[in-house]
Amino acid sequence: MRKMASGFALAAWLLAAGSSGTALAASQSVYGQRLIIKNSIPEDESKNKIVVVARSGLIDNPPPLSGGDPTCDGAGGGGATLEVTSSTSGETVTLALPCQNWEVNRRGDGFKYTDRNLATSACRTILVKNARTIKATCQGRGASVLDYDLQLGVHQHPVDVVFRLGATPQVYCLRFGGFARKNGTDGKTYFATRAPAPTGTCPP
Repeated sequence: MRKMASGFALAAWLLAAGSSGTALAASQSVYGQRLIIKNSIPEDESKNKIVVVARSGLIDNPPPLSGGDPTCDGAGGGGATLEVTSSTSGETVTLALPCQNWEVNRRGDGFKYTDRNLATSACRTILVKNARTIKATCQGRGASVLDYDLQLGVHQHPVDVVFRLGATPQVYCLRFGGFARKNGTDGKTYFATRAPAPTGTCPP
């Protein structure tokens, strides 16, 4: 019954997308619930960790089979990237998220990324759920290097997060820094919450 329900949900999503008569926005600015960047001292990139959580009723997913679909069935081949950048410190990392780890989620209202053994990427799980949430959990002990390095005495905010979904990407952008519980100057932790959706357009 669960698989049948998922199929009905996916069919409804496709029908709604096809009958709306409007194209999805190329980019969206999203409210950031929290961003955590963790390093270890002494430096060990295998212990690095990044967690990003966004929640908004305005999150608008691309439909399956479109250019924004990150699965291998997506037009153009799918895939995605997650980019974390501080213009203040100059630190940046871009994580490739290959299409083979993506699938339409069980309810048919979003996409799910899974690489629990970190065999092909630096992210274990990512969920992009329509009108609800974006959540990514990434670690440095897999096949890819998670080389966002916090430096003693150097604050990070604002930190921009850009998530590009699909070959013709649907872009979601967040900006953390207005309220940072830990600003990264200890070289170990950057922890920011309650970040308003950034104004203007997302990077191309």
